[in-house]
Amino acid sequence: MDDKRIRSSVWLTVAGVLVVLGIVVAVLESRRGAPPARKEPAEVAQATPAPPSESRASRAERDPVRTVAPVEEPVPYIEGLVYGDIDLREAKELMPDNIYWEMGAPTKDPGVLAKREEERKRRNEEYGKVLAGDANEGEVQAYYDYKKRLSEEYLEFSEFMARRHRDSKDESFVGMLELATKMHAAKLAQLPGELEDALRRSREREAIREDWRRQQEEFGEFRGGEPPLDEEE
Repeated sequence: MDDKRIRSSVWLTVAGVLVVLGIVVAVLESRRGAPPARKEPAEVAQATPAPPSESRASRAERDPVRTVAPVEEPVPYIEGLVYGDIDLREAKELMPDNIYWEMGAPTKDPGVLAKREEERKRRNEEYGKVLAGDANEGEVQAYYDYKKRLSEEYLEFSEFMARRHRDSKDESFVGMLELATKMHAAKLAQLPGELEDALRRSREREAIREDWRRQQEEFGEFRGGEPPLDEEE
């Protein structure tokens, strides 16, 4: 009798455990299949990790670089002698009478610039007379003596500076010196022929003038002045 009671109590205990396990399994299965609970915005904000603080280097890479324009240093300048990398003082000592100092040396003096412009204008007027044949032989010779001196002394100056600055990194300056050297050398080569042509025109015009004066005197109508010369002659 006692054995039967013990066995029945054991079976009841086992059955109870099985029922509890079944209930637990059912609850777990139901939670697994159910959609996740929706979090409120406040909960989402709290759950989202804050972005790491941005480093100074990162901001520098992201933001456009702000550059400050450098302050330009004034070009070293000494009136007529130094301009930037061009130092003319040695040349000035070696060739003080070169016409370059009168007509070409860098200057900011308005008086010197005006004088140069006036001289160029005067020489251009002389050249016009030479081309037209209106200059006499003395005027023609004086004009070409000036042109010869100008090119000779500019050539002397250019060759001297080219020797001193042949290794300069300023290619434009070296190129300018080379161009000046070639240009004045070419002018010197052309001057003798130009002088002969100018003297021929002057003599031809003078012969026409003399013939006109003689005719005027022969016919008793000489009133001075110049003959009506054709512009193309």
